[in-house]
Amino acid sequence: MSTHIDQNTPATLIWLEEGAVATAQMFQDRPPDLTRGPDTWAHFDEAFRSAMHMPRSDEHLPWIKVGEQIIGPDDLRKMYVPSPDEEL
Repeated sequence: MSTHIDQNTPATLIWLEEGAVATAQMFQDRPPDLTRGPDTWAHFDEAFRSAMHMPRSDEHLPWIKVGEQIIGPDDLRKMYVPSPDEEL
């Protein structure tokens, strides 16, 4: 992602079925195709950590809205750097 994200900006996390694309409205409402969320976090980094560490047992992927920007699962994965003691 080319846009800088202020880690102290509030963020909202939702989970959608793989292949679905998030819209801004999904972060405010709870549409029927939303599996989890919206969960609001005080800081982007908290929402990001939650999205990256949530156990995956199904085909649902995280989407985060911070400010007016919506960050999809592919970009979230690119942003993630595991700690040296963490298994991939």
